[in-house]
Formats: sequence, C-alpha cells, structure tokens
Amino acid sequence: MWTLGEINSKYYNKKELAYHKHQLVKWKRNFDIIQYSENYSEYDSHSISLINPIKNIQDLNFEQEPSLKDFDVFSQDKCWIILLSNDKIGFLDTGCQFAPLAGNGATYKLELLNDNKLKISVISEWIS
Repeated sequence: MWTLGEINSKYYNKKELAYHKHQLVKWKRNFDIIQYSENYSEYDSHSISLINPIKNIQDLNFEQEPSLKDFDVFSQDKCWIILLSNDKIGFLDTGCQFAPLAGNGATYKLELLNDNKLKISVISEWIS
C-alpha cells in the first residue's frame, strides 16, 4: 500500500495503510523503504538515455534497450522482474531463487525524466 501511495495510484487507500501499520510491532510502524532517498551517492543513482522514446515507465522494453540489458537476466526461469508503475514513476523488484543467480536481487526506483532519459535509483540490494 505504501508503494501505491508513492506512485500516486488510484488504488492507494490511506485507511488500509493505517490499519496495516497498526498491526506491526511499534518500531516498524513508521518504516519507510526509501527513508534515505535524498542521500543517494553517485553510485546509488544514475541516469541513462533510452534509444526508443517512451511516454511512461510501463512502456520500458528491457530486451530492446541496451542500457537495460542487465535487467533482462531476471527474465530467466526461477527469476522475477516485477514492475509497479504509474505514469513517470515506478518501482522495479528483481531477484532469483535458484542457480545460476540464486540468492540475488534488488529493488529500484525508476523515474522518467523526459521521453528518453531514465533515472534509476537503488533502493535495496540483497544476497543470501
């Protein structure tokens, strides 16, 4: 629900978010997945130029954009690439359960700056 609010989705429901937070232990109630978003270093965020202009994040083609080829590896069996977006902002979750990329994943915030410029910010990375 928090993510839906971040992308200004029509499905965002403030009451449902409050109910969910109420169910959490006290120290997790104000958890913010991108609480350090204003403090990204040059390695946590970068902008790329897209070959094919797009109007919204949902139109991204991970197979045809050379700058996004690294994400295409997550289209393999036992891996996932989930994009949740609304217009020019979105969140991308990637990861794998089994070999050869087992225990590897990341969450990114994507912002379409203009028709062919995309800002990619690392929210979290994990390995197990």
